[in-house]
Amino acid sequence: MSDLHRVVFVKNAMVSWKNGIFKLNAGLTGLQQFELQEKYWGHRNVMKSFQNEHKFGSSADLGVVAQYQIVKWVSGDLTCVNGEGYKSIQLDNQMLYSEGLTLTPIQNLAFRVYGSYKDRQNPDSTETVQQNLSFFAGYKTKNIAVGAEYSHMFNSRNKADKHRSGISKYASVGLSNDIELYARGLSSQPLKTTFGISISV
Repeated sequence: MSDLHRVVFVKNAMVSWKNGIFKLNAGLTGLQQFELQEKYWGHRNVMKSFQNEHKFGSSADLGVVAQYQIVKWVSGDLTCVNGEGYKSIQLDNQMLYSEGLTLTPIQNLAFRVYGSYKDRQNPDSTETVQQNLSFFAGYKTKNIAVGAEYSHMFNSRNKADKHRSGISKYASVGLSNDIELYARGLSSQPLKTTFGISISV
């Protein structure tokens, strides 16, 4: 293998400030786009969450992320980042702006809605604005976790009418402290389904 393939990426290098219900991260920081979904899925070593797997967004990027607690059961996040991800940090005119809202009306139950807007790299080109919209619902206890999400990307890679979408569903059941069964289904063509068992030793 060529040495050019042996590359180390820095994923987090940021300044963080927190004051009660408000938190601000600036620099190369983790994003909130699908962080909640990954917690409910819980098997990233097997397969990434839907939006990460299909490159609807990156888990980290260069910019600013603000998180705020509106009330006890409602939190929000605002993001302004480079839009290239942590593996390709470029300083250009193309930025990604997003907002997410997470609701936890009762213990263990969560809902999230997320939307993003990505500028055209060249305003004079035939590119168009890329937009992403996603919805998630999940329920998780010590032994059971279920979740479902729908994601739709309009004008993928800033190309007009190049839309992408998908539905991902997953569930896991803990049989004991060391054994867990899990399943995941992805609504696409062809239909993709993953089953497995996780054993801790």
